[in-house]
Amino acid sequence: AGVYHEHVSHKDTGEFLEDKVFFIMHGTNPKGKLKEEFEGGRNKWLTRIEAENLEKVFDSVAIEFDFMDFDNHPELFVERHTSYGADHF
Repeated sequence: AGVYHEHVSHKDTGEFLEDKVFFIMHGTNPKGKLKEEFEGGRNKWLTRIEAENLEKVFDSVAIEFDFMDFDNHPELFVERHTSYGADHF
């Protein structure tokens, strides 16, 4: 569906933290076992509403879900810089 590139810095110190690239995929009828735990994170199947209502959610979640709205989000590549405070990690 598209590619999302994000530079992340610390909100309080301005320190550069991460340079991330997400390859946003759209699929139907997935098969196999989801790898739920991995070094640095977790995977979980969620609807958009479930994801946006999590206690801690990165502000990029809405952008990533927008890639699935092909009629209203024709861009295939989005790039931006954002910052998060210590309470986000």
